[in-house]
Amino acid sequence: MSHRVDPKTVRYFESRADIFLKKCSVEERGTYDLESVTLCDPLDSSYSDHLTDLVNRLLLSTEFDSFVVDAITCPLLQCLLIVSSKRLEENFDSICSHILKKSILLKASAADNLAVSAEQSVSLPIGFSNPVAVFFMELIIHLLSGKLFLKFIRKNLLAVEFPVSSTEEGSTPQSRSLVSVLAGHSVACRILRAVVLSFKKSPDLEAFIKALTLPGSNGVSGLRQALDCGQHYLLTALSAACLRLPTEQVQFAFEKSVLEAFGYTLKVKQHDSRFVRSLVSLRSLEDLEKSAGQDNAATCPKNTTSGVDGNVDGDEEETVEENHQVMTESSEYLPFKPQRPLQLEGTGLKALNLTGCLLAEDMLMFALRKPIRLASSLVTLSPQEFYAWSRHYMLHRVIETALTSPAVPVERKRQIYTILLPQLTILAFDVYGSRVVEAVWRASADFPDTRAVREEMAKTCSQCCDRLSTSKYGRFVEKLVSSRAYLDNPVRWRATKLPAEQKKAVSNSAQKKRSSSNSVAKSVPQKRPK
Repeated sequence: MSHRVDPKTVRYFESRADIFLKKCSVEERGTYDLESVTLCDPLDSSYSDHLTDLVNRLLLSTEFDSFVVDAITCPLLQCLLIVSSKRLEENFDSICSHILKKSILLKASAADNLAVSAEQSVSLPIGFSNPVAVFFMELIIHLLSGKLFLKFIRKNLLAVEFPVSSTEEGSTPQSRSLVSVLAGHSVACRILRAVVLSFKKSPDLEAFIKALTLPGSNGVSGLRQALDCGQHYLLTALSAACLRLPTEQVQFAFEKSVLEAFGYTLKVKQHDSRFVRSLVSLRSLEDLEKSAGQDNAATCPKNTTSGVDGNVDGDEEETVEENHQVMTESSEYLPFKPQRPLQLEGTGLKALNLTGCLLAEDMLMFALRKPIRLASSLVTLSPQEFYAWSRHYMLHRVIETALTSPAVPVERKRQIYTILLPQLTILAFDVYGSRVVEAVWRASADFPDTRAVREEMAKTCSQCCDRLSTSKYGRFVEKLVSSRAYLDNPVRWRATKLPAEQKKAVSNSAQKKRSSSNSVAKSVPQKRPK
C-alpha cells in the first residue's frame, strides 16, 4: 500500500479476489460499472476470513484517511468496497455506516471554503472537495442501501440551507441551498451527479430538483450555476433520471428549472427557435441575444461600404474569417476535443455542445409532460437551417428524436415532414440525412393521412430510384420506401407497403356489409316454424 511505483495492485487484487470490474463510459470516467460486476465461484473456505481482515485493516482502520486521498491507494479501496458489497452483503451496511461516521469523508476542511454570499462561506467536506477522495465518495453513494442513502442526502445535502438577508433595499430575505452552491463546484458537482443517478423514487428526485431551483453562491439557481461553470453533465444526469423515474410532477419541475436556468419564462405568447438553439448550444437567452446584437453590428459597416474601392478583398477576408470561426469555434464546450470541425455553416448557430444535444433529445422523450414548448421551437427553424441540422452529425439526432418520440404531437411531426419534403431526395444520399428520412417514414404511421404521405414520399424518391439503390446511404432509404417498385407498379406497391391501411379498409367494408345484412334480416319478419 505504501509503494508508490506499483499501480497494478488493483488488477492483482481483482484477479486474486475472483472478480471482474469494468470501467464506465467516457461520460462517467473514473467510476466502475457496478451493473457488470461478475463473480467467480467456488471460493475456498478461508476467503471470507481474508476478506474480512482486509476490510478491517484498510477500510475500517485509522489509516483509511491517508489512503483515500492518495491517487495510488484509492482505486484499491474502491475495488475492495465493491468486493465487500458482493461477498459481505450481511455486514455491508455497517461497513458503509462506519466509514461515513468515522472517516474524514464528511468532515469539513478549513482549507476548502466556498463562498455562499458576501458575508458567509461554507467549509466543504473532504469527500466533496478532494479530487481523489471524490471518486470513493461517488462509489459509496452508488452502493448505499435505501435507508442509508436517504439519510445521507437529507442530512448532508437537502437539509443544509443558508438564511441570507440581502443588503439591497426593497428585497426580501432569501435562503440559499447547499445543493445549488455545490452545483458550480468542479469537484463537488460529481457528488450531485452520483446522487441523481442513485435515486430510486420520484419524490426524492423531485425534492432534489426543487433544491436546485433555490439560489446558490451567485444568487442564481443551481442549474444556472452549473451551466455557467461548465458542469453540463449534471443537466443530462437529471434528464435521464426524469426518464427513468417518470412522473408528471418530476418532468414539469425539471422543465421549469431548465427554462429558468436558460432565462426563459414558463409561458410564451409566440414560439420561436431561440429555446432549441439555447439547449443544443447550452447558451442562455442573454448570450444568444448578445451574440445576435454583435452580428447585426458587424454586418452594418459591411453594407454601408459596399461601393468603396477595394471592398471585394475586404469581403473575402471577412468571409474567410467567418468560415474559420464557424469551423473551429466552441470546441472548448465539448467534453473532448473533436477529431473533425463542428461544421456549423448554415445551422444558424455560433456554438454547439454534445451535452446540449443529448439534453434536447431527453426532453423530447418526456411522455408525461409533453414537450410542446421544445417541439414548437424546433419547427420554427427556417427550411435552410432544418436541412443543415438534418445533415449535421450531432444535430440530426435532435430531429430524429422529435420524429420518433411518442410524446411529440403529431401536428409537429407533420410540420417537420412538410419542411423536409422539398429536399427529401438530397437528404436520402447523406450519411445523416438518410436517417432523418427513415425517421420521417416511420413517423408517418401516426399521421392522419399516412397513405397519402407515404405515397408522396415514394413518388418523390422515384425520381432518382436507380441512384438510391446503388448509393452507400441511399440504399437504406430505398429498401424502406421501395420507390422503384412504386414506379413500376403503383398498385402492387400499395398492396405491399400499405398493408395496414388495406386491411383496415377491408375490415370496414366487411363491417358495413354485416351491419346492412343484419338490418335487412331485422326488417324481414321471420316465419314461425310449424
